[in-house]
Amino acid sequence: MLSARKDKKFLFEFMHNRDLPAWYRGTSPFQTEAADELSNSIRDDVAQETSHRVHNCLSRLGLIPAVRDKDLKMLMKLSGGNDLAFLWFLMELYYKKPGDEYSSLNEQLILTSIAHLDMITTLRELDNILPPGHQSKRQLEKRRKQKLRDKSWLSPPHKLVKKHSSPYFNKLERPVQYGKPLEVERPDFKVKFFRYEVYKDRNYVPPNEENRWYAKHSFNRAKRISNKTIRDVLNNLSDNIELIPIISNRALEVIDYALSGLHEVKGKVLCKKHQIEEEEAKLRRTEFMLKKREKCFASLELFQKKKTGTS
Repeated sequence: MLSARKDKKFLFEFMHNRDLPAWYRGTSPFQTEAADELSNSIRDDVAQETSHRVHNCLSRLGLIPAVRDKDLKMLMKLSGGNDLAFLWFLMELYYKKPGDEYSSLNEQLILTSIAHLDMITTLRELDNILPPGHQSKRQLEKRRKQKLRDKSWLSPPHKLVKKHSSPYFNKLERPVQYGKPLEVERPDFKVKFFRYEVYKDRNYVPPNEENRWYAKHSFNRAKRISNKTIRDVLNNLSDNIELIPIISNRALEVIDYALSGLHEVKGKVLCKKHQIEEEEAKLRRTEFMLKKREKCFASLELFQKKKTGTS
């Protein structure tokens, strides 16, 4: 029990010092290869109505216990051929534990696989959105010194100016060092993605890249600001709707109209012309209903007998 606590403490300190998310789990090339093959396996299994390819990928990924073939077929159809959606549904339906910590090994493996599959597309879109990189002050100073050394090497030798009749009284010139200096320079820190260096190659297309997170996203600042402004105004109206009696009464009338199924809403705000037209339409409808009623009465035998008896 004590060793398990020490292991958890050591793992927590290691992840905290490396500034990694709690769900991240280091995977081997064997596991990342299985995650890369998942998309094609889903495509082939859906086409042939099988599940052995996906089952093999999940077992190589390290998910225990295995999911039934019937459930895998259901998940493949549910995900629509998207490997990220398949992994997420798989975790939520079969491997998710209560809480938001993602402490189980299966959850960490699935989330790490999702991050791996989405990494290349994410890095490319970050390069498109973020400003281009620039050199640090240390690199700029290093380039300046290198240019000075190159100029001193290419420049013609200076002629000694004789200020005194005897050369022993002239000032000695300090020799210029060539080559690398003897001072140790600390290299600049630069993030390198050795596993994902292929993202710089624009000819490389990851599988299922068209349905990744940033595939159809277009960064438009004007559209984003206008949408945010409209959303804030609508939220403000919805929060203060009770303070405006006209709007609240109108909303209640609309709700009553929808529930009762009436043909008209009471309290319509119309101009004089439309009010007159509305009254004339009501009169025409009333006259039409009266004529229709008289025809209906005339067609009944009871009223016909009464008329003949009176005559």
